Amino acid sequence: MEAPLGSLRDGEVTTIFVIALGATAVWFLLFPPLRPTIVSLELARTTARVRRILGAWESHAMSKAAKRSVLTDLAWIPLYTVALAGLAILASRAAVAADAGETLPSAFAVLAYVALAAGALDYLENAGLWRLLGGHVAQPVPALTSLVSFLKWAAIFVIVSAGGLMLLGHGVRELCGWLKPG
Repeated sequence: MEAPLGSLRDGEVTTIFVIALGATAVWFLLFPPLRPTIVSLELARTTARVRRILGAWESHAMSKAAKRSVLTDLAWIPLYTVALAGLAILASRAAVAADAGETLPSAFAVLAYVALAAGALDYLENAGLWRLLGGHVAQPVPALTSLVSFLKWAAIFVIVSAGGLMLLGHGVRELCGWLKPG
């Protein structure tokens, strides 16, 4: 299976990955500080927890900041999605370079598409968050929002951990090859 952007050269994919990763990091700084965090609301699951989080924000005049966090996320999603897809594509190419057979590069190619799915899940999650912030705290909104959020976070975890380990292994292999005499 060919990953998205499969026709691009390694240097082009790397450039896209680095730019997206940097933009993701810079954009992250625009999120307002919230206590409890917006992730707490994403994964609240129950009406009681949602009410507790919203109440804490209300008592500290943070309700507008919570809404601003969701709006900030709308522009952040494409940035981190491209960074995740770039990581998966680079990991797929590293697996090819490591002569890892066909399965591992294909699995990383699939993870590039999973990165795109994670972005779509984040937009669905934001729709749920917007409903919760609008006072619609009855079930099934908290449970569905949390389920979508969990799936998004699970996808991100798999891509970052597997892709990161593959690139780390590839880098160590290249470094060891470079250090060998002759």
